[in-house]
Amino acid sequence: IFVASDDFIYLVGQGVTTNSGAGSDQGIGVVAKLTFDGAPVTEFGDNGLFLFNDPDINSLNADFEFTNIVEDSNGEFIICGVTTPDNSSDSLSNFVLKMTSDGSLSENFISGGVSYFQYSNVSPAFEEKPLYLEIIENGDIIVAGQGYNPDEVLGLTVSKCNSTGVFYATFNGEGVSWNGDVWGSSLRSFALLDDGSMLLAADGDFGYAGAPTKVFKINSDGSPDNAFGENGLQFYNFDYSDFLPSIFSDLKTTEGGFFVVERVNNPPLFAPIGEGLVIAKCNFDGSVDTSFGIDGKSYFIPTMQIQPARIDIDNAGRIVVCGNTTNPSFNFFVARFNGVPDNVEEFENGASLHPYPNPSSGLVYLNLKSPAQVRIFDLKGALVKTVFTNGNEPLEVMELPAGYYAIQAISDNIVRHGKLIIE
Repeated sequence: IFVASDDFIYLVGQGVTTNSGAGSDQGIGVVAKLTFDGAPVTEFGDNGLFLFNDPDINSLNADFEFTNIVEDSNGEFIICGVTTPDNSSDSLSNFVLKMTSDGSLSENFISGGVSYFQYSNVSPAFEEKPLYLEIIENGDIIVAGQGYNPDEVLGLTVSKCNSTGVFYATFNGEGVSWNGDVWGSSLRSFALLDDGSMLLAADGDFGYAGAPTKVFKINSDGSPDNAFGENGLQFYNFDYSDFLPSIFSDLKTTEGGFFVVERVNNPPLFAPIGEGLVIAKCNFDGSVDTSFGIDGKSYFIPTMQIQPARIDIDNAGRIVVCGNTTNPSFNFFVARFNGVPDNVEEFENGASLHPYPNPSSGLVYLNLKSPAQVRIFDLKGALVKTVFTNGNEPLEVMELPAGYYAIQAISDNIVRHGKLIIE
């Protein structure tokens, strides 16, 4: 979905039509143009739709799918997509096209408005699926996605073409920047930085050092940024403890770094509370910015299970996260958080709870500003203690066995969560 400068909504995706020549259904690229009240703009394309299935390769019974759309400085639109011919040896599997605002192919693009691309140094078995598009200041187009190399290893890909659709064969020296260190992963987020470098974030296999989140940084010429992580690749795991890895959701750049949001998937510790999310702030060299939250991380574990999907930053610098829930009464959620805190007291006004001393052998202080109900759970999820406090008085925990516990405080309609260690 894309909201253009003409204040209309553009939706891109795939439709199906009957291919009479091949006698079977055929996938076609589709763009729909809508007003903000949901009505189709009938003068756009064919009664509100731009449909694309290239007649030059229709004999291959090729399926077409649009995957993303951006607007250029002239009010025309760049669309990327993938085509999958029945003949698997055919090399026409990826394309970028330019569409006018009235729903027709632009004349300001090569090959009748469509640019197909494959790389001479890569086998046709390399089936890249472009997912993200960016237009830089000089009009060049960045296409990011994922695909397989000739050895059938899945990796992240970035390509670059000029404003007329001609791809740069010299980009990364090969025409494509490909990273196969993210085996088993899928591209989840892409960001173009002010200096022309790029961040690609992916989830992947959970077996690599318990760190399934992977961020890959490349320079503007397509080469890995060796100053970032290890040879341009940094692994993260921001799980609340060491039981299970967290699951990557999204990435958003900010001044001096970027935020990562992950789903905390930790049943042993949070079974009575549910899955939640963690927001972490990282620097552009791949390190964690420890000035944010507690050691660079902020956790939010609500009373229902949530699965974050996207993160953004509003005009006031606050972090906004949306996603879906497993609660039958709610389909999705939106949560908003303060930005980088000025001090610990400001951070403690959020959804995290920080008992002290921690570890403790007798008395625990929570430093709450109002009365609260406090509940303590063991690692099996069993409720082991419930107590009401005025906020300042200490909690007695000397009767609890030594070990790790989850602690929850409910006050002023806010649920705060933390971790407690008893010696």
